[in-house]
Amino acid sequence: MASPSSSSRPLDPAWVHAKVDAASRNAIICLHCGKKISRGHITRFKHHLAGIPGQVESCKKVPNDVKRQIIQQIDEKWKSEERRYEIREVCDSHVEDSSHAIFSTEGGSGSQLRPPRKRKTGYFPPQAATGSEPSSGAFMASEDMVQHGMGGGAEAPNDLSHEARIAMARWWYDADVPFSAAKSPFYQPMLETIVSAGLGFKGPSYHDLRKPLLKHIAEDIHEYLDDLKREWSIRGCSIIADRQKGDGEGSIISFLVYCPRGTMFLKSVDTSTERADLLAIFDQVIREVGPKNVVQFITDIDPRYKATVKILEERYGTFVWSPCAVHCIDLMLENFADPRYFPKMMKP
Repeated sequence: MASPSSSSRPLDPAWVHAKVDAASRNAIICLHCGKKISRGHITRFKHHLAGIPGQVESCKKVPNDVKRQIIQQIDEKWKSEERRYEIREVCDSHVEDSSHAIFSTEGGSGSQLRPPRKRKTGYFPPQAATGSEPSSGAFMASEDMVQHGMGGGAEAPNDLSHEARIAMARWWYDADVPFSAAKSPFYQPMLETIVSAGLGFKGPSYHDLRKPLLKHIAEDIHEYLDDLKREWSIRGCSIIADRQKGDGEGSIISFLVYCPRGTMFLKSVDTSTERADLLAIFDQVIREVGPKNVVQFITDIDPRYKATVKILEERYGTFVWSPCAVHCIDLMLENFADPRYFPKMMKP
């Protein structure tokens, strides 16, 4: 990643809105919102300012004029890549035409060669094909056309787009990837990022996936979880104790922490042993989250759980006990199906 002290700073105006993190030379900090983008390229930072989803969280404090400038920079880069792609296509077509002319004059097997098929780009919306500047909004709007196999025009499927989908499907089936993976919220942003990378992009290798990229994603997740924890002290949070009964009488409790920004899994505790002390377990969870941050502690309506939380409620005085609505509805449905409470009507 380029740093402000490197030769890339004067070439990219986006550095005016960022600074290098003093604690890590591989991270930059947004001067508008203070978000740290770890191990990121300047492109990720510009996506942060422009509000382009898929790589990094959008900046909520960037001025509108700055956002428009960054979007224009990204559009110009896409336009330059499209021009470079078109030039390469023209050169390739000339080479193919020349080769076809040579083979066709030799006779024999030359007459059996198929004529070169004219390729279409289909990577960008129609504005790029006519020479006008593609906007990021138009690029995002073209997502629906790409999903339906449509290229530069809506009148017929694009050959190159169809070939790309076939290639993806072939890899999909060979790697035995579940079909449900196409429903991932990261699926379409991944494709858009690959397209914006241009020709010559090579996918991550086996080594990249199992080491550096895995470490990078883990750091992003830890950064997101740290943001959630900071949100606890601002808006408060709720602790959810989700009990999962085992085959015997014991159970495992999974503790989750909910705040308006998202839900975070905290930990699971095995309470199947006789020595399991609910009071000590619940108290430890509250201290991990922070008593001042907790506004309610949610459990099922088991009398032991309720009594335990009530003790801690009086001890800290910052939260209240709340019954789990889902568990209550489950019990209601079980009662509806119980013939002791709702006997079945006998046919005459």
